[in-house]
Amino acid sequence: MTTFHVSRRRMLAGLGITVAAPWLVKAGAAMAQAAASGANTPPPLIAYSKLPAVDDVAISPDGTHLAFLTTKADERLVVDYEVATKKMAAAAIAGVKYRDVMWADNSHVLIQTSLSEKFGGEQYETWLANVLDIPGDKQVILYHGTPGVNSNEISGSVYRIKGEGGYRVTAGGWQTPDEVNMVNSDGSNVSAMESVNSVLFSFSPASGHGVRLDSDARDVEGWAIQADPGKVIGRSTYDDQKKIWALDYFGDHGWKNLLSLSHARADVPILEGLGRDGRSLLLRRRDAQGFPKYSEIDADGHEVQIDLPDGVHYPIFHRATNALMAFHTDRSIETYTIYDPVLAKVVPLITAALPDCLNVFEDCAEDPRKIIIYSEGGDDSGSYYCFDFTTGDAESVGAVRPGIPGSWVAETRAITYKAGDGLDIPAFVTVPKGDLKGRALVVLPHANPEGYDENSFYWISQALASRGYVVLQPQFRGSGGHGQTFTAAGYGEFGRKMQTDLSDGVKHLVDSGMVDPKRVAIAGETYAGCQALAGVALQKGIYNCAVSIAGISDLKAYLEYCRQRTDFNANSYLLTYLHRYMGDKVDDISPINGAATVDVPVLLIHGTEDAEVPPDQSQRFYDAMTRAGHPAEFVKLDKEDHWLSKEATRVQMLEAVVDFLGKHNPA
Repeated sequence: MTTFHVSRRRMLAGLGITVAAPWLVKAGAAMAQAAASGANTPPPLIAYSKLPAVDDVAISPDGTHLAFLTTKADERLVVDYEVATKKMAAAAIAGVKYRDVMWADNSHVLIQTSLSEKFGGEQYETWLANVLDIPGDKQVILYHGTPGVNSNEISGSVYRIKGEGGYRVTAGGWQTPDEVNMVNSDGSNVSAMESVNSVLFSFSPASGHGVRLDSDARDVEGWAIQADPGKVIGRSTYDDQKKIWALDYFGDHGWKNLLSLSHARADVPILEGLGRDGRSLLLRRRDAQGFPKYSEIDADGHEVQIDLPDGVHYPIFHRATNALMAFHTDRSIETYTIYDPVLAKVVPLITAALPDCLNVFEDCAEDPRKIIIYSEGGDDSGSYYCFDFTTGDAESVGAVRPGIPGSWVAETRAITYKAGDGLDIPAFVTVPKGDLKGRALVVLPHANPEGYDENSFYWISQALASRGYVVLQPQFRGSGGHGQTFTAAGYGEFGRKMQTDLSDGVKHLVDSGMVDPKRVAIAGETYAGCQALAGVALQKGIYNCAVSIAGISDLKAYLEYCRQRTDFNANSYLLTYLHRYMGDKVDDISPINGAATVDVPVLLIHGTEDAEVPPDQSQRFYDAMTRAGHPAEFVKLDKEDHWLSKEATRVQMLEAVVDFLGKHNPA
């Protein structure tokens, strides 16, 4: 194999390495040039808030083509790029949001998409799978016209398998009820079964013709599928009413149960796929420290634990067999646990080519020597690279954020501080240019109670740092990634110690001299939006202002919304999870109950098609503040979902936040 070194930003100018899509360089040139024209001139905000210029890069099974998402003339495109000839073709799917890209075979790209739709007056996000022949300008939608299936919606993971006629793709769905007058997905009449079944079909990428592989009356959470010859050998099911989780194996005599857990609630195992031998099943549980623990269980029910270092690990499966080939971490590729001998030889070559960087596995061909890497570090805010270690060739697919010069990639530091009760709280601090004394601060918690931040480029914190703010991302108690003891310390503490962990971080930075105590703001999305509102509704004198993006303000109303969305099941998985953190009594920690007493400005931002947190959560808080005569602003993002999926509304959101902070918490 050839060892070579790839320079960083110079490659994007075409020096020493091919750029797959030249317009990706040109797209950010004007913004980058404007920012580079003066050392004190930051990039325009749109350089941060635009959707990635390159995203979701995938490589075909034979390694001859790449597919990726990009934007040209304000339109989101899927690109088919032929590596040898440098030829490109692009296509757009109207009216959808792109969620994932993979190759269905060597000439068809599968795009997972979603639509925001209303059913019975409620907002839902519907997931679809579109298979494109981009050069041929042809498209099929999985499950469209499939007999007995009245919806194109897919569920679970999508796999590529091999059959007698070549490659096929699999996707889960739902079979319609029998003896009920319903219609097929193509509009024709169909008779269905008494209760909806979970089904798994395989599809021809070219024609979309589907063949049923499995069906079960229970809710199937996942299947394990051998790629060649495309055989289903495992499935996991969960009964949310009876709280029974089950793992089944398909052997010579049909399906048999390997494992059942009763009274399973918030911590059920997850069937991830196939084990290392391609015949066993890979299960994920939590270990005593709260980290993912993996085991392989064979056809006879014998279970073997996989020994992994402490930390967070997620599986990577071989593209030719679907068998487990490695575990990746939230750090660089050299920290991965790798079982495939070919991939193991590739890793040091990647590290040598991209030294001192965060290098992340993105995809590989059936031959792992043809591999896609996402890399960031130093003066690079993020780029994708395609390596072919069979030839020694490499290409820069493109920069993710070409409008941000390397000189404006802000430093992010890992720190630890003491909470009021002595607990060590890890955090990340992104710092602006200039003297770090008496600066303005924005506290920016992560959006999920058990989520966690990584020490990598985050567009919102980087944008705020470019405007002169110190940005604190506290990993408050209850966060994942730091062991079960730390996670469990957050149980029952949402709005309580999870809240004061944030203000304890403010105190730490103030005491260090970095932050001016009179210039502190708080902002967040979803649950962190709730924390932002609680910071000014339930706490006083800490924050000059608050920004809530798709945030929860009325916990009681939100819990009722979740109960309705889970078939009025008060013991559903979702509600069990929420009560674990919030406890059973939420009135004292619900920001809405202190809205009338808020004495600082509040900005609320919410997508009108948010199916996760309904927009009335922001409307309620805005109404309560304005009735009390207190300053509040409400920005409604038209036709936007919960995840800020559209570029125009991402841009609108960031501009509104920076403008608001400039007025009420100036840097």
